[in-house]
Amino acid sequence: MQKLIADSSGLIVPFLTIGCSFIIAKIFAKILKVKSDRRGLFVSMFFNSNTIFMGIPVNMALFGEKSVPYVLLYYIANSAFFWTIGVYEITRDGNKKAFRVFSIYLINLKSVKFSLDIIWVLIGRFLISPALVLLIVPMFPIPNLMRSVFVIQAAMPVMANSAIIAKAYDSDYNFASLMIAITTIGTLIVIPILMVVL
Repeated sequence: MQKLIADSSGLIVPFLTIGCSFIIAKIFAKILKVKSDRRGLFVSMFFNSNTIFMGIPVNMALFGEKSVPYVLLYYIANSAFFWTIGVYEITRDGNKKAFRVFSIYLINLKSVKFSLDIIWVLIGRFLISPALVLLIVPMFPIPNLMRSVFVIQAAMPVMANSAIIAKAYDSDYNFASLMIAITTIGTLIVIPILMVVL
């Protein structure tokens, strides 16, 4: 806990990079004319990542236990954005304002047809988000390990809660479930490449 508090000055980096990624996502959603029933979902998946369920095990495998405080710093920023702006964006996709219980169905990856929406969420998750970290980090005096963890965290898959919120608010939850599956698989390719860059 003391380590987390001591390194909290580094919290500005994930807040800035996720905020910039949000702005870029909004611009691309408008340029690409993403369908109205998935526009907010597109934006949320573009700029938010699965920082705990994927982030902690991946970072511990790559950098060891000393990376956990930095993972948690990124998680604070990511969660703050998802549960405020991210959820707000998703709720704008549908007409429903009440939360209800539901189930998410399995994805048939063989039936996936790659659309521009899918490709741009992949670009947002795996190229733009980590690139923003690499561009912004030199402006702040933070340790190299923190920088590396933030880059890896920025490239984690789509946040799993995206499908839950999408279903609850009548957004395109099938698209969300599909993107969770694709980006989780994509992480297996992207992380080794990022480790070479780092």
